[in-house]
Amino acid sequence: MNNPVSIIGPDNGSPMYGDPANVARCSSCGFVTQGNYVNPAFKLKRRKYDLSYTTDGCCIVTSAFVNCLGGLSVSGLRYASLPSEPGYFRLLPERILKFDSVRRNTQFLDICSACGRFDTVMGSHPCYLIPGQTIEPAVVYRTDLEFGSGDEKHPVLIAGPEAAKKMRESRLSGVDYEDVTL
Repeated sequence: MNNPVSIIGPDNGSPMYGDPANVARCSSCGFVTQGNYVNPAFKLKRRKYDLSYTTDGCCIVTSAFVNCLGGLSVSGLRYASLPSEPGYFRLLPERILKFDSVRRNTQFLDICSACGRFDTVMGSHPCYLIPGQTIEPAVVYRTDLEFGSGDEKHPVLIAGPEAAKKMRESRLSGVDYEDVTL
């Protein structure tokens, strides 16, 4: 329990981006380029999870999640309120760890020549990080790479040991943990 873990959550069945005209996109491939967008009309279909992902890869958390980590001085997390869903937030981690795509044998498919993003990035779990990075105990990070296909791509969330311990003790619904290889 002294190692960082990846934080895994279920799909909540809800799209964040909705109408393609709502969010900035690459003019060539159509991928979302505005990664912190919050749809003011977002509607959550499955409310039983404290952490979950939209069908287009946005991490949604509850007040219980926010309060769980509120007792720690967790840095690098930003919570964007969801105007049409009180008590729910889009989680936007700002601290970044470098993912080791070589050791993990991650596959990158179909790069867009305009925006430089791949259509598909496969191979996020188990999570491998570049060795030698400093991982603070009470911090929640995101990986530098995003995984999945199309708009569903999202980073892996990584919790330092103290943050992970607090989350486990709080018994947050929908949250699974997986050891990270350093």
